[in-house]
Amino acid sequence: YFPPMPEAWVIFIQEQRMKQKQLGKNGPMVSAQGLGCMGMSIFYGQPDDASSIDTIHRALDMGVNMIVTSDAYGNGSNETLIGKALVGRRDKAVVCTKFGNLALAGGGDTGFTGGDPRHVVIACDRSLKRLGVDAIDLYALHRVDATIPIEETVGAMKRPCGVSRRPPPSSRFAPSPRSTTRWVAAKMKSCWRYARLKSLFADPAWVPWRDRT
Repeated sequence: YFPPMPEAWVIFIQEQRMKQKQLGKNGPMVSAQGLGCMGMSIFYGQPDDASSIDTIHRALDMGVNMIVTSDAYGNGSNETLIGKALVGRRDKAVVCTKFGNLALAGGGDTGFTGGDPRHVVIACDRSLKRLGVDAIDLYALHRVDATIPIEETVGAMKRPCGVSRRPPPSSRFAPSPRSTTRWVAAKMKSCWRYARLKSLFADPAWVPWRDRT
């Protein structure tokens, strides 16, 4: 069961309703308060999809537009839940999902390590299908793969793995209309220390991002 939002949190969101900020220097405009959805599928008791969807709808109605999930949460079931919640509301959300956390996902079944470019393409395609979208607004590396050069992983994240048909959200940077990932990111606590990535930070598709999960 995913409990209702605490009243104090609801009040905070209401106060922040009209506040938005740009993610990084080139990323999308997002609400100051995002909604992380991990607990809707794992760790916190029996999942209650109906209650979770109500929570997502309530957050979107309050102006919280950044919805964060991962293919590791419930081995993809959390992405499926988000997809159901966004039916008819896709234009209100900046959808962020992550990949590469094979430990949490139970080891993975692609035959590749989490940062292998071949895994990235498969993971992206699966996430698109589970989310029911033709573009992922922010695609993030959940865990750095020490066996793969980080440049190869990030390079694969930027390659299109399908065709996007939905116009990109407002930003100073509009990625290629053929890309199924509008912006790419890696968790700062995981890979900000990689000095060789510094050249990537100037790329308008790259969003340094701090996430706690």
